[in-house]
Amino acid sequence: MTRSKLALGAIVVIAGIVALAWVLAARSGPQEKQQIGLMTSLPIYWSDELAFEATLSQKLPQHWARIHLERRYRLVPLDTLAAPDTAEPSVIFSELELLVLAQPRPLAPADFAALDSWVRGGGRGLIFADPMLTEHSELGIGDPRRPQNSALMSPIFARWGLRQTFDEVQTEEVSQVSLEGNSIPVHLFGRFDLIESGEADCRIIAEGLIADCAIGSGRAFVVGDAALIDGHSEGTDQKTALKLLLDRAFFTQ
Repeated sequence: MTRSKLALGAIVVIAGIVALAWVLAARSGPQEKQQIGLMTSLPIYWSDELAFEATLSQKLPQHWARIHLERRYRLVPLDTLAAPDTAEPSVIFSELELLVLAQPRPLAPADFAALDSWVRGGGRGLIFADPMLTEHSELGIGDPRRPQNSALMSPIFARWGLRQTFDEVQTEEVSQVSLEGNSIPVHLFGRFDLIESGEADCRIIAEGLIADCAIGSGRAFVVGDAALIDGHSEGTDQKTALKLLLDRAFFTQ
């Protein structure tokens, strides 16, 4: 067989392989995004517009953090973590592997228990718990749609061996905390300390802003501020910081 025939045969084989790969890719279609739970009082998934008509409008701009999250994941909004009349994770929650818990409404004891059980079973959570929320809201105090002013999560923190403190002597200006050489925007943030009675293996990093906790087979990455995901400010630093926190919470061993 001549060299030209060998070369032609090789080209035919390669072309066949490429065609087969293209057909298989076309049949399988795009890969489905991984689901991620979202529980929050912040207007990340739902708008905080005052007018009912505006809330129903499809023309409202989406929160930048929602857009950022939905590029990587399929969001599953959660109103509760526990199944009815139990302290176990709900059916929807139990099927998830990832969770963003951002300045949630006050959780019931059953929700705390469900969260703890879910993490110990292998779940991974990125938790924003701000003791002094600085994001502006047009909604009046007492309006149930208004974001939670202070995250009330001390019961689960104590179980994991954490105590959150708030230093009232802080600058009113937005500042930065360093994590792995990247800047995390903060504004009147809380700090974490370790307590001896905890049932988790936690490390305090980033000047006390973050608690990185291995809990059973899972992990909780707790941030003591929510200025990073303020819907009224959006910048490259915020997007970079959010990506860093997501990667640390969900992919770091």
